Amino acid sequence: MRKIINLAILSILLIISAFLVLTYRNKSNYVVKQRNYAQAFYNKKLYKDAIKEFEKLNKEDLLKEDVLMIAESYLALEEFNTAINMSIEDFDLHKIPKEKKHKIQENILKILDDKEMYKEYNKFFLKLDEELKNKYMDKYLSDYVIYGESFDQIKYTLNDYEEYIGKKDDFWYLITNKGKIKHSSKNEDILGWKYPYLTVINQANTLVIDEKNDIRANFDGVEYFSFQHPYIVKNTSSGQIYIDRSSVIKSKAYKKASNFIDKKAIIIDDGIKIIDTNFELISNLEGQDFKIDSRNNAIYDNKVIVKFNKYKIYDISKDKYSDEYDDIDFSYGQHIAVKNKNKWTYIDQDFNSVSDKGFNQAYSFSNDIGLIKENDRYKIINKNLKVIKEVEDEIYPFNEEGISFTKKEDKYYMIRLKRFINE
Repeated sequence: MRKIINLAILSILLIISAFLVLTYRNKSNYVVKQRNYAQAFYNKKLYKDAIKEFEKLNKEDLLKEDVLMIAESYLALEEFNTAINMSIEDFDLHKIPKEKKHKIQENILKILDDKEMYKEYNKFFLKLDEELKNKYMDKYLSDYVIYGESFDQIKYTLNDYEEYIGKKDDFWYLITNKGKIKHSSKNEDILGWKYPYLTVINQANTLVIDEKNDIRANFDGVEYFSFQHPYIVKNTSSGQIYIDRSSVIKSKAYKKASNFIDKKAIIIDDGIKIIDTNFELISNLEGQDFKIDSRNNAIYDNKVIVKFNKYKIYDISKDKYSDEYDDIDFSYGQHIAVKNKNKWTYIDQDFNSVSDKGFNQAYSFSNDIGLIKENDRYKIINKNLKVIKEVEDEIYPFNEEGISFTKKEDKYYMIRLKRFINE
């Protein structure tokens, strides 16, 4: 009886084994046939059909080559988001070799760049592994595009953002961050812009107007700098004074007075002083003078450039002075350009030397890039002071929004770093 039972069990096992083998063969044959079918569509560049046929296979049945073909099909169909997600997630899941993964990802980068899909390019770039990211980092940092229309002149500082100042056909206008004239208000001159007020000169008077072009202050004459809340600096025979928008004198006359930045200003009054908006002393500074930009701003990045026989930087927050230099550019939070013995070099935010490498002209770093000028050619450099882009035309440093201006054939154009284009 036991023999009969054992024979029955063995027979059942043999039947099951035969069934499993037959099923596996059938499935294996199906997978091979289906893969060949899908690959045939791919080879004929019938990418939609290729994807449709590949989708009939289970994920575990896909080979590395299949996954690459699917990703390339999506890319050819310009379904970039799917191709991007596959190159990041599916490639790692299927352990696609690094060189093949990088080849597809580099192709995606090129296509997105060529099609000016900068938002997608930027998002994708940040997801790449460090090896591939480093390969394209210099290009990522330095490439830019021209925005908007041309202007005859521009007034630009790195304190500008959102709106800018440009001249066209004898009148000055406010410019949007797309390089377009913001509104049709024609001004004989624009002294500066600080939201929500624009300081202009029209018919020999200085006006403060708002975004709607409504007059918010009217001063006789042109002895003024740009209004910087809460005061405007006026030149008088006795020195520079602060007045409010109602023309009420708020301070005594100083030998020199800067605009207020973050409720602080720099003045010269028996020495250099930092004052608050109540004209109370915050601290005394060393030196005989201080550096201002074209808008009368002296405080950049919470730092002041003070003049002795030469120049030093004073860091307000750290209460610290740098070494002395022949000249210093304003700080934008990164490497600072300094001049010594007719050569420009860089120091870091702690005032330590970055490198002994010198340039004919250099501008402080912002957005992880610096700008130098050698032999009448402008060049963009990275933090290792390596040239990563040579520029044929005159160019200005980029602000915190990645915006600057370039001069081409006597016309000025707004430019923007590609990595800041996310519309």
